[in-house]
Amino acid sequence: MIFKTINSYIIKLSVVVLLGVTSGSTLATVHIISDSNFTVLDPYGAYVDDVTDVYGSFDDSMLCNSVTCTLSGSMTLASNTPWFGFIPNWHDIRVFTEGTYVFDTKCTGADIAAGITDCSGGTPLTLSMCCNVSASTRQAR
Repeated sequence: MIFKTINSYIIKLSVVVLLGVTSGSTLATVHIISDSNFTVLDPYGAYVDDVTDVYGSFDDSMLCNSVTCTLSGSMTLASNTPWFGFIPNWHDIRVFTEGTYVFDTKCTGADIAAGITDCSGGTPLTLSMCCNVSASTRQAR
């Protein structure tokens, strides 16, 4: 159960990092992420946990604008700080542009890598991504 929850947060993280990196800037293809913060919020916006030494890379030439997009690998993230009992090393992350997406949670990473995004039967996960949210707005929730 915790891994299913973590996977849904990873999807959200991908979009949040994308919006934070691209807002008001010209895309330059590959970005290095260092000394960043990864904050997990529950579905209601309440704080769950965070890691403050996140590093990785982001390739903005691989953006998805449809749930059928299978461009996994546009982002990698890692940390040396234990998070939920393990040292995180996230990879093959799909990054989405602004919009509303409905993901089939039955699909695995192997399904996505094989080009399959409709696995018939998973509980739908709907995410609406919009605009860059400032730190002060997040703290006010």
